[in-house]
Amino acid sequence: MNILEKSQIRIEEKKKGNEKNRKSNQKSQKRALNGEYAVMMSEDVHGKLFGAINSIISALTDKAFYYIDFQEWMRMKDDHRYNMVKEKFRERLDKFLKRLRKYSSTVIKVRQDIIPEIVIVESERIFGIKTDRLPAIEVKYKKGRNKSGTSVSIENCLILGMKPIECATRNVNLTTEELSKSIFWFEIVQIGVASPIKFENKPEFDKLLDSSGEQLEKTETYTFMVEENSKLLEEAKELGQESSNRIEKLWKN
Repeated sequence: MNILEKSQIRIEEKKKGNEKNRKSNQKSQKRALNGEYAVMMSEDVHGKLFGAINSIISALTDKAFYYIDFQEWMRMKDDHRYNMVKEKFRERLDKFLKRLRKYSSTVIKVRQDIIPEIVIVESERIFGIKTDRLPAIEVKYKKGRNKSGTSVSIENCLILGMKPIECATRNVNLTTEELSKSIFWFEIVQIGVASPIKFENKPEFDKLLDSSGEQLEKTETYTFMVEENSKLLEEAKELGQESSNRIEKLWKN
């Protein structure tokens, strides 16, 4: 083998080495890019979706029936992350958002329109007081040596199906004795009269809650709200699990 042939072989070997290094670098770059993509998808997309969905699950589980939004998904719909979500999962999230908006609109209608209309009519029937607003309710209770007081809305009492004291202390671990010593009073403002009329632990208030609650439960809007809460909760759990599975899959890859 002459010098020229040897030189040609060395050139070819060098080319092969360079090509091998190039392919190796490409693989390394691809792995790095895939890793960055996985981190972004898990943290900026599915991680945030998972957190938002869990918050929705908590709100629906509580059954306090307040307005619930899905801001995280609404923000993603307005930027590049929307198209990063798989089409089928994206469609499910869109449908869930649409249903959640309808549910929240229904909650507002029940709280701001239906309940006030029922309670105002029933207040006049039971107390003989013509009013145009809901009763104001105050609760006083004692936990150990600490005295506390809070206002309670009649909307919450009706929606939760609780008496004022129960409603005010539902997240406070009171003993039976402490509960028995708790008191509440309510005020009704009569039309044309500046000073409200005050009542303390009046049995008629139970009648107001019972009769208003019975009428509320008969409305189609309230029935839809309660039933849709349960359906949305099940769907939210499935979406949360799906999002969790996608995060796990991203990290495994």
